[in-house]
Amino acid sequence: VVKNFSDLKDRVEYIKEKYSDATLAEEFIDGREIELFGVNTGKSIFFLPILEAIFLKDENRQWDICDFTHKWVKSYCDEIVPAKLPEGTEDEVINIGNKCVKAFDLKGSFRVDFRMSKENIPYVVEVNVNPGIDEPVLRSKLLAKGVTYNELIQMIVDASMYEYEKRLVFNSS
Repeated sequence: VVKNFSDLKDRVEYIKEKYSDATLAEEFIDGREIELFGVNTGKSIFFLPILEAIFLKDENRQWDICDFTHKWVKSYCDEIVPAKLPEGTEDEVINIGNKCVKAFDLKGSFRVDFRMSKENIPYVVEVNVNPGIDEPVLRSKLLAKGVTYNELIQMIVDASMYEYEKRLVFNSS
């Protein structure tokens, strides 16, 4: 996260030099972090309840974002599942999730990460086509939905089989 154009320019140059790749810059959305985990079964889209990451106070952390350190080193969030969202916002987030499935042709399991602005506008910040599906990561969402981990895994396997069979039929014609 940078605060001015000069810092942005320096950061883009650093990323291009270090990774030799294109760089995407986007406006920082000050607000809440939520995520929507789903499975495209091929016949329908199944969503787990929306999770909100609640950032714990930490004077060493400059920004309330789920960054590399949060994901892989030390989590600094609590979770609320289902997220406490203003009326109509859950439907809007799910509608956006469905649009992401269509726009990115998502198959099997996926996660859409959002920032909710102070005005409660959801902005997609990432579409993750390979989200973590280990049980501890999904536990709170599964409990809130009343779905077991084994049921979810079976749903993902069935979705994969559906896509595999669809390709077999398509390729054999």
